[in-house]
Amino acid sequence: MSRAFWGEKGSFMVGGMISLYLFGVICVKGVSASLSVISAISFILYGKMNGFKNTEATFDIGLMVFFAITLFLSQKDVQSTQKVQVFVAGLRMFIILLILIATVYIMKDIPHF
Repeated sequence: MSRAFWGEKGSFMVGGMISLYLFGVICVKGVSASLSVISAISFILYGKMNGFKNTEATFDIGLMVFFAITLFLSQKDVQSTQKVQVFVAGLRMFIILLILIATVYIMKDIPHF
């Protein structure tokens, strides 16, 4: 559509802007997912959010795991792979269930609930 309005150069610019935006989104998602996973594992193992002694190394490991999973899933034809879709859908439902359980668990400690 951008080619119809702005020609070949406009189409190239719009493609570049979309690519830059998606790169930023995946970087932010990678950092936030890595921090969340590290905090969750630390809480499970040590009972506190910042239980790891070397947080830089664990953050790097979490980031590498996230990008490895992202790279693996981006190289597959996910549309035709029913097993991956079922797994991702089940994982999403499990995570939503965990979020609801965690919310109730946290709310029980708040005095006005």
